[in-house]
Amino acid sequence: MNIDKVQKLNKLAKELKKHKIVDNPNNVVSKAEQLFEKENNHLKRHTNRQENKDRLKKIERSVRKQNIRIQKNQESISEIIKKVNNIIKEINKTQAKPKPAKKIISEPKKDLNKPIDRNNIAPSKISVEKYFYYGQKKG
Repeated sequence: MNIDKVQKLNKLAKELKKHKIVDNPNNVVSKAEQLFEKENNHLKRHTNRQENKDRLKKIERSVRKQNIRIQKNQESISEIIKKVNNIIKEINKTQAKPKPAKKIISEPKKDLNKPIDRNNIAPSKISVEKYFYYGQKKG
């Protein structure tokens, strides 16, 4: 036992003797201990209740904070989803509208045997090899 508890028990025992609550002087100390324990139990319950209330308040605060964070995250996710959907729509629009195809007018291939210049000389008749030959001449 600590000193404070002994002092409180002695004061309580004196008060019990003074007011003649206990008949037997030997039972005064035991009665004082019983009353003291009841008071301590009541105080413990009261402090436990208060501690529980404080814990509940802390838990409620943390739940509120988490709820606010979740709401902010949901809002940002919904904004991102909207942006992605808009991008998908734009992509689909560009894919759905085919670009007008250029009409390719096929020109007939020019025949190299036909003359194309003013002198009526065909390109096949003019050859670099005919004018510049760097080897032995055959036949």
